[in-house]
Amino acid sequence: MKNWRESVIFDFIDVEKTDHAFQVILLAANALGFEFCTYGFSVPSKNGSPIIGALTNYPDAWERRYNEMGYLHSDPVVLHGYQSQTPFLWTNKAFSATPQLWDEAKSFGLRTGWSLSRRDKYGAFGLLGIARSTEIITKKELKEKENKLYWLTEVMHSSFINLLN
Repeated sequence: MKNWRESVIFDFIDVEKTDHAFQVILLAANALGFEFCTYGFSVPSKNGSPIIGALTNYPDAWERRYNEMGYLHSDPVVLHGYQSQTPFLWTNKAFSATPQLWDEAKSFGLRTGWSLSRRDKYGAFGLLGIARSTEIITKKELKEKENKLYWLTEVMHSSFINLLN
């Protein structure tokens, strides 16, 4: 029987499109107990303008609200991701400077989460976020799952960049 990592790698064998790669990561995140996943990216292009976007299964209404309010510019997850390649655990304290954003995110079911960014030598940036609507992530759960979450971030970033190129 395949272990969790082998299953994810096996699922990546036939991936040829970025949305398919995201679905593989989403299924892996689901297996770890998270119902939501997003992968935001900024990738240099040959014409000088970066390719910027996100793949997500966050609720559509939340995505519309997030964009309408311009939360991208104040979201502590994104700000941390641009400044550091250390994990960001979604807590009340982490969102203390943006209580409206946090309250609204929770109202759409994004009650707890974990994020990690990656930047490669070519300037490509990616930010993987996983979330759920149920119980908070405990220290024990984080200890059990964080290595897999790091690994998912690495796999998504490298696969995604390869597919874009």
